[in-house]
Amino acid sequence: MTPGPLWRLVRQNLRRNVRHFVFSAFGIVVGIAAFVFFLGLSCGVRKVVLGDMFPIDQVEMISPKTTLTGVALPLDEDLVARVRARPEVRVASPKMKLSFGAKGYGNLMSYPLRFEVGGFCDGIDPALVQGDSDLDRFRDWESLQAGKEEACGPAPDNLCPKDHYCAEDLKCRHFDPVLVTRTILEIYNPTFPPAHGLPGIGRAQELVLKTQMKTMRFTIGLGASYVQGSTDNLLARPREVQAQLVGISSKAMGIGMTVPIGYVRRWNVEYLGPSAASRYSSILVELRDKEQVGPFVAWVREQGYEIEESYAASLASLINVVTLFFLVISFVIVGLSAVNISHTFFMLISERRREIGILRAVGASRGDVRGIILAEAGVIGVASGAAGVAV
Repeated sequence: MTPGPLWRLVRQNLRRNVRHFVFSAFGIVVGIAAFVFFLGLSCGVRKVVLGDMFPIDQVEMISPKTTLTGVALPLDEDLVARVRARPEVRVASPKMKLSFGAKGYGNLMSYPLRFEVGGFCDGIDPALVQGDSDLDRFRDWESLQAGKEEACGPAPDNLCPKDHYCAEDLKCRHFDPVLVTRTILEIYNPTFPPAHGLPGIGRAQELVLKTQMKTMRFTIGLGASYVQGSTDNLLARPREVQAQLVGISSKAMGIGMTVPIGYVRRWNVEYLGPSAASRYSSILVELRDKEQVGPFVAWVREQGYEIEESYAASLASLINVVTLFFLVISFVIVGLSAVNISHTFFMLISERRREIGILRAVGASRGDVRGIILAEAGVIGVASGAAGVAV
């Protein structure tokens, strides 16, 4: 039988048995919709959790908290070079923590916000995030513009260019760029707003934050702290700098904020002396493949160092188990729908015995009859599957 007559017969039969076919299609629509939904949900959760919050192909190398000799192993340029030479490593970038007391204050969506910066701030090489979108403003502006600062006067007649402010030394300086992670947003929402009367940050608010980051500015009080005693014995007097949130990145500090490493190095030298800027707090390592995490972690421990626990592996296993569970349920639904279609067609074929007999009598082969039945089932399957995906 040629495709033309076959398709005419299929259309006639589908119109004759609309009620049976709609009933059969319902199960497939539900099954495919559940399958696509759970698969999409799993991929979305994996992307956010293992891509933005806890990247599974990114580890942070730290010095062990205790050693047999009692002497901390150094995290210095020599170690960074050795890590970069490893075949598993794509990028290795040192991080340096702010090692003295500092505090931050400003406004979050018109609400006053106060927070501790000392211990919750680190610095990274700006080159680490230059490939990311919308992070071109994350640079060491103080170093780039050294010796080129314009003089300014007290507010309101400071006459500084855009993205600059009049510093305490009456020079126009670029706002210090700051990055945060999505993790801090996830931690902020369920805890801080109810306890402190602050606004929550949902998906819509996060999009607003991203589009309004050029105006999200706050003050960092260096050498000042909300924690008593944390600013004793500092080498310099307290002073204020102005900062600006420029983006959200997985390379930033998990709980806290991240600035270009040049700022942290200069601040540590200013308030604690040169020795505070001679060693790094950790090394952020981005691997070529997530399958190489195991061998690299083994090498790190052989060298006497540790990996900062990110819970990425545990979360990945949990997501895989949950995904598998929901996909099994979806496959069961699809399987039951297929059985339902088979049962419906079995009944239809039983009712159409005379019709099939006439087809055979006028010359239709077994293959022609089989083709008609399978074409009808195929049309229902494809249409129902497409409807399920759309749902």
